[in-house]
Amino acid sequence: MAILYVQVMLMFPIVVNEIAGSPTAIKWMYAIEAIISLTLLYPMARWSEKHFCLEQRLMTGLLLMSLAMFPIGFTHSLMLLFALISLFYLGTITAEPARETLSASTSRSSCSRSSYMGFSRLGHALGGAIGFIGGGWLYDIGHRWNLPALPWHLLTIIGLLTLWAFCTNNLISRKKLSFITMNSCVQSCYQNYRRKTKHEALFLPEHYCYYLE
Repeated sequence: MAILYVQVMLMFPIVVNEIAGSPTAIKWMYAIEAIISLTLLYPMARWSEKHFCLEQRLMTGLLLMSLAMFPIGFTHSLMLLFALISLFYLGTITAEPARETLSASTSRSSCSRSSYMGFSRLGHALGGAIGFIGGGWLYDIGHRWNLPALPWHLLTIIGLLTLWAFCTNNLISRKKLSFITMNSCVQSCYQNYRRKTKHEALFLPEHYCYYLE
């Protein structure tokens, strides 16, 4: 995610300058970022946390960021470019709060939370460094080969691959959790069955009955 986000400070200003023909247009790009952050960041975070889980918010934001980058290589209109950049910013303000909350909730104790957040920031810094170096290199390669859309398409692929890896990891984690819950359910039901054979009362919690159905 950091690889995509740092392009706000690298490739986005370059392409805005190329299309507009003047570096003064770059200020409007950052003005759009400021307006979206000030007006939509808190309302979207509050609304999304009531209707979606952290993983869904993170994946949605990453998808928006990736899809916004794909058409930039074919764009020759400044207004269309600003619209795509706005979509990218929407993805950013959707994913970033979820990522921060998910990093903080990963630690099971408050004592180790600072370590988790520190390692998260370390990964963010490493991804940013790769984004700066790789983004500049891809931009130069694209212009040298007369393929200006090359860096944007590769960044889109990186974003989609990250999304796929996150979805796969999330699915595996849910399956493991379901297996552990089912195993606990079977053991509890077996113990209750043994108590029933000894003419004791059988009490099953509601979530056990749900898994048995």
